[in-house]
Amino acid sequence: MKKYLFVLLCFCFKFGQAQNFNDGVLNYTIIDTENKYVSVAKYNTCPTGALTIPETILDNEITYTITSLSKDAFRWCGNLTSVSIPDSVMRIGSSAFSDCSSLLSVSIPDSVISIGSSTFYRCSSLISISIPDGVTSIEESTFKSCSSLLSVSIPDGVTSIESGTFAGCLKLTSVSIPTAVTRIGSYAFQGCYSLANVSIPDDVISIERFSFAGCSSLTNISIPVGVIRIEYSTFSGCSNLLSVSIPEGVTSIESRAFEGCSSLTNVSIPAAINSIKEGVFADCSSLLSVSIPEGVTSIESRAFKNCSSLLSVSIPTSVLSIGSSAFADCSNLLSVSIPESVISIVDYAFARCSSLTNVTIPGSVKSIGDYAFSNCLNLISVVVNCQIPLAISSIDFEGVTLGNIALTVPKGTKGDYELAGVWKEFKSITEADIN
Repeated sequence: MKKYLFVLLCFCFKFGQAQNFNDGVLNYTIIDTENKYVSVAKYNTCPTGALTIPETILDNEITYTITSLSKDAFRWCGNLTSVSIPDSVMRIGSSAFSDCSSLLSVSIPDSVISIGSSTFYRCSSLISISIPDGVTSIEESTFKSCSSLLSVSIPDGVTSIESGTFAGCLKLTSVSIPTAVTRIGSYAFQGCYSLANVSIPDDVISIERFSFAGCSSLTNISIPVGVIRIEYSTFSGCSNLLSVSIPEGVTSIESRAFEGCSSLTNVSIPAAINSIKEGVFADCSSLLSVSIPEGVTSIESRAFKNCSSLLSVSIPTSVLSIGSSAFADCSNLLSVSIPESVISIVDYAFARCSSLTNVTIPGSVKSIGDYAFSNCLNLISVVVNCQIPLAISSIDFEGVTLGNIALTVPKGTKGDYELAGVWKEFKSITEADIN
């Protein structure tokens, strides 16, 4: 029994334990003794300047072939300026060149089929890179924060661009995404503020959260017909985006998707959308018009906040609630007609709409939130179709001189409004048949 145990231990030592050696410059790990394959392991001392990795290496009179670069192989080698990788290498491990801040160029051979995550993360001097045709996936954060990267060639076989792949590539001006790509991961191009042109292939079905956020030079975007959901903050901060084509198949536009797209002048919302999410068009300060489809049941908080060029908005009869600050700071909004379906107008809903002159509040409304119409300085007419005066506070119209506003109420209710809290402060109260 002891003899068998001894043999087993020897076998495990020979074949289960990685063997390392050094050629005076680089460390190597034997990964296949039978085929004599080694991987470049993490350094003892960082190489500097221009580095050429050999295709083969001799150790103890055995010639080994270098087939991969291990995880963290050259990480934090801040004085490494260029690397030539041999044709024998098939895989580059994650973070292999991460934080090589002086790295100007890397020659990646066609033999490479796999490049790990964060491989070139924060290689802030890297100007260009060519990815071999055998690579089918650009992994997470591969080129993140390569702040000098001007161009990148993505091979046709790539089917997905993973999260954060090109995030923070500040000088990247254009990118050609191959037609085989079906998914663009979260944060993929976030903060690429020089990116002016990008063509999203027709087969893309998923564009994830923050994928183009902060791409402030991007002027137009066409979303493929296969996309059914625009994720959280996907295009937020694209301040030069002039137009966007949203296909009719989109069923959900998530919160802040277009927040801060301050050059966007108009947008057509697909008919399948049932909610205008929180902050989705907030700070779109050039937005002149927007068509909200029938079927939308809620306009959530900050949905159109600070859309300072918006002149009018038609709220469909399907809407039940208008959220906090939904239209706050829409300083050019002249009029708004709230449909009979709405049952609540929440805090700050129309606050600081300083050009608003006319408001109609339907009989369906059961509550008006604090500061809902505060600082609507040009308000001259309010029509209320509620048979019983709503209980409101003076702060709902804070900053507004109520004595300058004409109030119109349903026939037979004038006396009630003349006795009701804030309503009695209005300039004049008249009765009318209100449809």
